[in-house]
Amino acid sequence: MKKLLLGIAALCVVITVFLTYVVFTESGLKFLVSSAEKISMGSLQVGDVSGKLSKKFSIEELHYDSDESTFQVKHAELFRNPAALWRGELHVFSCIIENVEYSYTAPEKSEENEAMSLSLPSLKMPLDMILEDLRVRNVQIISSGETVAEIDRVDLQLRGGATLLQFDTIYLQGKDFQVNLSGEVGVDRDWPVDITGTWRYLVEGIPELQGNIRVN
Repeated sequence: MKKLLLGIAALCVVITVFLTYVVFTESGLKFLVSSAEKISMGSLQVGDVSGKLSKKFSIEELHYDSDESTFQVKHAELFRNPAALWRGELHVFSCIIENVEYSYTAPEKSEENEAMSLSLPSLKMPLDMILEDLRVRNVQIISSGETVAEIDRVDLQLRGGATLLQFDTIYLQGKDFQVNLSGEVGVDRDWPVDITGTWRYLVEGIPELQGNIRVN
């Protein structure tokens, strides 16, 4: 029994030291990313990482490749409040993501695909969430080699509980459009939505178009 207790204690010490290394040191963060690259068998590639997982870190040149799609980010950084986890809360001060490219191969149209209905699972968030400032810049979406959407700017502020996401700000801006939204989205059962906002469509040579949006 004594040997068993000593073994358990030693194991707990090893786990604690390892988690401290991964979460609170830059070399630990690099080890974690390197391990993820190896596990992905080349699907995930990261140019460089810096900072600490415990508070603030940045990623350069992230690339993920699958059979049907590729996802690339030039630069991303996250700054959060680590003490909030003790209150059961994920509190992110700021998240910046720049130069995003998502490319995928569109599935061939078929009667079977058209007959399929979208079904969303019922979710329950393990932590409360506060996202004070998400900024995404220069997003490009490519389908089968053709650009289907370009978004210059996305700004987002949200708060969330176990089954409800409260969006204080959802702002999207492209070359000739602007959308400003706020509202709530439930993530349980039927995914109830209550979103309101405004939109503007700006094209040179024609009068400005604008209106209101409500989704519920």
